Amino acid sequence: MNKDTLLEEANRAKEQLGFAERLNVQGRFSIADLFPKSKERCGVYLLEFSDGLSYIGQAQDVVRRFAGHRTKHDNICCLRFLPVKQKDLDTVEQHLIHRAEALGIPLTNKVHVSQVQGETDLDSLIPPEEQDAWLRRVLPFTEDTKRVKIDLEEKYRIRHNYQFQRFKEVPHFAEVVAALKLYISESIMAPRRTEFSFWSVSCMPSTNINTWPRLTTVNLNRMEVFVIGYCKQEPEHIWSFVNVAKNHFFEGYTEDEFRAKYPNTGIQFPRYVAAGYDQMRIQIDGIDQLSDVLRDNVVLEAARILNLRLMQKGGNVYASSHCFELADLLL
Repeated sequence: MNKDTLLEEANRAKEQLGFAERLNVQGRFSIADLFPKSKERCGVYLLEFSDGLSYIGQAQDVVRRFAGHRTKHDNICCLRFLPVKQKDLDTVEQHLIHRAEALGIPLTNKVHVSQVQGETDLDSLIPPEEQDAWLRRVLPFTEDTKRVKIDLEEKYRIRHNYQFQRFKEVPHFAEVVAALKLYISESIMAPRRTEFSFWSVSCMPSTNINTWPRLTTVNLNRMEVFVIGYCKQEPEHIWSFVNVAKNHFFEGYTEDEFRAKYPNTGIQFPRYVAAGYDQMRIQIDGIDQLSDVLRDNVVLEAARILNLRLMQKGGNVYASSHCFELADLLL
């Protein structure tokens, strides 16, 4: 498919988003004449760039917002605008970003999207072609490098030592560690190189401590991707969930098919900003089926897709919660 055909398809997709007319703003520094003060300026807009990419944003005053974009980008060629009440800006913006991605419109947005376009911080650590090879499983991604020694490591070891000692005494400790090992080795790319900066694992965090306490959480970017916990009233009762890419999962299973294969599971649809529209959650009740679910090829591939996207979107903001002593067991 050539470039012109792709652009035509993208334009047809954009028309489905409900924006008003497509305005040619090539070379402009201002759009004040297009939006006089008598015209509604509050709303959600879509910018089209000459390289075929687009950006969706919100503005209380689209004239001022456009001027701000124009100081950073000289290749804006078209603008589409949808008047929206100020109280509805967040909701409509997020909906249109999710809808645009679902229609295959390539966006430069960093928030509310599932995938990012262009260069990423991860590229400087692992070249894009290696990332793609890892995702497609054509590269035997064995790590023969030692874990990097981080200057602050001792500080974090001291901070989380108490939680780690408690963690070693919990019921099903061996099974929980085995599940973590399986998940990290199979669904996080180059875990030794990306540890701390791109992913972290916590130990006995305080989240929901009075109801459904957590034993451990794996975080990437701004999101928890794998969580194991227990019931406060029944410490032996283990629960867990893993977040994955929704589209890929449903290419392999219907919800009923998955539940028939793994009766102790459920499917939910969370709304993490970091993951965009293409996300879902597999909830697992009990410890018995956890390893089977984590070994399922469809689940693993959907987890890899989501995790790589999160790493491409940026570094791990939960690094301070990383438990190096637990990571020692896993790596």
